Amino acid sequence: RTQDTWQTLCARRAWGCDCMAPAVGRSFVARGRVVKAGRKQVFASAELFAIGEGDAAEKLVATGSAILVPVEAAPA
Repeated sequence: RTQDTWQTLCARRAWGCDCMAPAVGRSFVARGRVVKAGRKQVFASAELFAIGEGDAAEKLVATGSAILVPVEAAPA
């Protein structure tokens, strides 16, 4: 198997979302990152920030985490 003939997909194993404040704002910024990538599991986290009308400061409104399981899929 080569990277050209197979592609890796992720199946979600577990996830969680914590709302910390009302999501009120003119725009939103989401930032995600891989906490640890292993052969059998990938741990990821994310944060959602709201940006107000006249306020340039970001306000944390939600956080989330997920455990993903890499799986190989045959080419179509």
